[in-house]
Amino acid sequence: MVALTPEGGRNRALFWASCRMVENGQSRTNAVSYLMPAAQYAGLPDREIESTIDSAFRIASQLGPGSRLGPTQRNEVIQL
Repeated sequence: MVALTPEGGRNRALFWASCRMVENGQSRTNAVSYLMPAAQYAGLPDREIESTIDSAFRIASQLGPGSRLGPTQRNEVIQL
Protein backbone atom coordinates (compact mmCIF):
# COMPACT_ATOMS: atom_id res chain seq x y z
CA MET A 1 0.00 0.00 0.00
CA VAL A 2 2.69 2.53 0.97
CA ALA A 3 4.82 1.88 -2.11
CA LEU A 4 1.94 2.52 -4.51
CA THR A 5 0.45 5.57 -2.79
CA PRO A 6 0.57 8.65 -5.02
CA GLU A 7 2.03 11.97 -3.97
CA GLY A 8 -0.28 13.76 -1.57
CA GLY A 9 -1.11 10.64 0.42
CA ARG A 10 2.27 9.03 1.02
CA ASN A 11 2.88 10.33 4.55
CA ARG A 12 -0.64 9.45 5.59
CA ALA A 13 -0.26 5.91 4.26
CA LEU A 14 3.11 5.53 5.99
CA PHE A 15 1.72 6.89 9.28
CA TRP A 16 -1.27 4.53 9.02
CA ALA A 17 0.95 1.50 8.34
CA SER A 18 3.28 2.46 11.19
CA CYS A 19 0.35 2.75 13.61
CA ARG A 20 -0.88 -0.68 12.57
CA MET A 21 2.57 -2.09 13.31
CA VAL A 22 2.53 -0.53 16.80
CA GLU A 23 -0.92 -2.01 17.42
CA ASN A 24 0.37 -5.42 16.37
CA GLY A 25 3.30 -5.25 18.78
CA GLN A 26 6.01 -4.71 16.18
CA SER A 27 9.20 -2.88 17.09
CA ARG A 28 10.34 0.36 15.52
CA THR A 29 13.23 -1.59 13.99
CA ASN A 30 10.80 -3.95 12.26
CA ALA A 31 8.67 -1.04 11.08
CA VAL A 32 11.67 0.70 9.55
CA SER A 33 12.92 -2.48 7.89
CA TYR A 34 9.51 -3.19 6.31
CA LEU A 35 8.27 0.31 5.60
CA MET A 36 11.46 2.17 4.62
CA PRO A 37 11.86 0.42 1.23
CA ALA A 38 8.18 0.89 0.40
CA ALA A 39 8.23 4.58 1.34
CA GLN A 40 11.47 5.12 -0.58
CA TYR A 41 9.87 3.49 -3.62
CA ALA A 42 6.94 5.91 -3.22
CA GLY A 43 9.43 8.79 -3.35
CA LEU A 44 9.72 9.89 0.27
CA PRO A 45 13.14 10.98 1.55
CA ASP A 46 14.73 8.89 4.33
CA ARG A 47 14.57 11.65 6.93
CA GLU A 48 10.85 12.17 6.33
CA ILE A 49 10.21 8.43 6.49
CA GLU A 50 11.95 8.04 9.83
CA SER A 51 10.22 11.13 11.22
CA THR A 52 6.80 9.81 10.20
CA ILE A 53 7.47 6.36 11.65
CA ASP A 54 8.75 7.92 14.90
CA SER A 55 5.66 10.10 15.14
CA ALA A 56 3.35 7.14 14.63
CA PHE A 57 5.17 5.09 17.25
CA ARG A 58 5.11 7.94 19.74
CA ILE A 59 1.40 8.70 19.30
CA ALA A 60 0.10 5.13 18.94
CA SER A 61 2.16 3.97 21.93
CA GLN A 62 0.68 6.73 24.10
CA LEU A 63 -2.86 5.77 23.15
CA GLY A 64 -2.40 2.16 24.20
CA PRO A 65 -3.64 -1.09 22.69
CA GLY A 66 -7.37 -0.34 23.02
CA SER A 67 -7.25 2.83 20.95
CA ARG A 68 -7.10 2.54 17.22
CA LEU A 69 -5.56 5.62 15.70
CA GLY A 70 -6.65 6.37 12.18
CA PRO A 71 -9.45 5.17 9.94
CA THR A 72 -11.93 2.52 10.94
CA GLN A 73 -11.93 -0.77 9.05
CA ARG A 74 -14.83 0.37 6.89
CA ASN A 75 -12.96 3.55 5.94
CA GLU A 76 -9.75 1.60 5.38
CA VAL A 77 -11.42 -0.51 2.71
CA ILE A 78 -12.65 2.62 0.96
CA GLN A 79 -9.29 4.43 1.32
CA LEU A 80 -7.26 1.55 -0.06
